[in-house]
This record gives sequence, C-alpha cells and structure tokens, in this order.
Amino acid sequence: MSPQSRGSPDITAVIAAHNESANIEACIASVEWAREVIVVENDSVDDTIDRAKGAGATVTKTEHRIEPVTVQQEVTAAGFKLVRTSDVLANPADNHTERNAEADIRGKTDRFIYVFQKP
Repeated sequence: MSPQSRGSPDITAVIAAHNESANIEACIASVEWAREVIVVENDSVDDTIDRAKGAGATVTKTEHRIEPVTVQQEVTAAGFKLVRTSDVLANPADNHTERNAEADIRGKTDRFIYVFQKP
C-alpha cells in the first residue's frame, strides 16, 4: 500500500525487525493508521524483508538511534501528553558509536521508556 493511500498524513510507523518472518505482516497491519511504515531490518536470515515489502512497508537496513528529546517533542507535538518516563533501560556506558545490532552490544544499548497519553 502506498503512503498516499494509508492513514494519517502526519505519522510514520518505524518497526525494527530481525528474523520476524512469522510476525512482520501482522505487525505492519497493526499500524494501518500510519501514513507510512518503515521496517528497519537487522540482518535477518529468513524472509522478513520479502514479507515486509509484500505487506507494503518500505524496508531499510539503515540503523539509527532515536534521541529521547526528539521522541518527546514529536509525540507531544502530535497531541499526546507525556505522563511517565523511566531510565531503567538507560546505559550511560553506551557511547552510541557501535552498530547497535551486533550480538555483543544487543540488549546493552542506551534505551529509554516514555509513556504517553492521548488527552
């Protein structure tokens, strides 16, 4: 499905995936309200890429790190209220220079949790 024929003109859903062949189509279908769906694929050896493309997603291997302040600004600008944060997944030792999909760093990256509520 093209971005023009999808839902909200203001929202792009980004899905990280690694060997998610069994789940990727349902995951993409669950965000049909988004204007565009981008799957950031992390070296899958199954048919995740083909299934994601078949379900209408744009697939990229470009890895990126999302800054917490950017998430907070964009989600609150979309009308949501930030109600809670947690640093339980934070890792100050992560210098943000290593590829975050590598096995030796996976699960050890600096992450964040925000809970938003739609007023």
